[in-house]
Amino acid sequence: IELITNPSAKYNPEGMSGIINIVLHKSAADGFNASVNTGLTIGIKPKVNNSMNMNYRRGWVNFFATYGNNFGKFYNTGQIDRPLEEIYQQMDIVNDDNSHLFKVGMDFYLDDRSTISVYTNQNYASGDGEIDLVNTGPFPELNLRQFSHYGSYVQNGAYNMAFKHKGKTEGETLDFELNYNYFKEHQLATFSNRYTDPTIEDDGYSDRLADRRKNTTINLDYVRPVGEKSTLELGAETRIIRSDNQYATNNENADDASYQYDLDIYAAYATFGGKYDKWSYQLGARFENYKVRATLDGESAYTDDYFTVYPSASLVYSPTEKNQFQLSYSRRVDRPSLEQTKPVREFATPLVTSIGNPELDPQFTNSMEFNYTRMLEKGSVTAGVFVRNIQQEISRLIFPDPENPEFGQILTFENYKDNTAWGF
Repeated sequence: IELITNPSAKYNPEGMSGIINIVLHKSAADGFNASVNTGLTIGIKPKVNNSMNMNYRRGWVNFFATYGNNFGKFYNTGQIDRPLEEIYQQMDIVNDDNSHLFKVGMDFYLDDRSTISVYTNQNYASGDGEIDLVNTGPFPELNLRQFSHYGSYVQNGAYNMAFKHKGKTEGETLDFELNYNYFKEHQLATFSNRYTDPTIEDDGYSDRLADRRKNTTINLDYVRPVGEKSTLELGAETRIIRSDNQYATNNENADDASYQYDLDIYAAYATFGGKYDKWSYQLGARFENYKVRATLDGESAYTDDYFTVYPSASLVYSPTEKNQFQLSYSRRVDRPSLEQTKPVREFATPLVTSIGNPELDPQFTNSMEFNYTRMLEKGSVTAGVFVRNIQQEISRLIFPDPENPEFGQILTFENYKDNTAWGF
């Protein structure tokens, strides 16, 4: 089990999450294996999850399959208090969700050093969300009880093909992977209002959303030892993402919308590492060309095209077999998600409407870490400190709703100049 808290340039630079690399030892024995797992989570209502895993190996081929499901109701509450304006909002939320996951694949062992693997994942999920909202305020149109229902159906899947080859030189490997993902979601949301003032009519409405996404990723990684104590790693990656979002409503205060967000990323990396006495090091850089195009109702909403270098460095000192000190640096990026960029409502209440910002730029982080590891008789303990400089940080922003400036607000995302985070 390998813990990587500050990944090198070899790994995708997106996000600040670390990597847990678990290397599994595959059994070479022929035969059939299966396992069944079930879990129960008790909250206000019980939630159930189940899974079944099977594999059958015969000679040069291994078949495997998985089925899993999740069922349960999730209860949440929320509130908005604006005491100076005497405006209050209380929400009770119930989500009834269920999903089914299927995975089928096989490994072909071409010889002792080469393997081809293929598999597909298919996931089907549906959900019913109900929100009971009570709103009070100084204006008659604010004193109401709103009932809203969000019904959604989601289908997503993946098709994967991977080739792995071990070279004649110890430690030399070549990996190629092709992955295609698709995502489809349909949602119908209905809103009905009951006002305290009987002279105000229900201004209920309904929204329909359709979301489609396609993601194609191609990876090539090559590792070659250089001499007895050095290693060279080279690789390239291509990611092509296409998304299409349609929004239709009969709300007289909103318009239908058609939004497309396309993203192309082309990357290559190189790292070199070695050992000398009690010291070891690794230097690397990842080069990426990033292109994004967004259109709203057929008109250009945002475009960007830039080239970025993500360097990384690591220095390790091991004075004894039981003590290790590590100093590392890497440059990371957090790119805005589709939900953060699409200018279509995520949710709506009488006080707040949440929408995305298509002009969001990625945020970049320079991360520095210092770690100490102490090896024990049956394990190890690691402690460390870090400091991170975050540029163009993506965060929440709230401002008056131009369609409802008296008491409505828009909740969205914005780039801030910079920020510094540190911790241990």
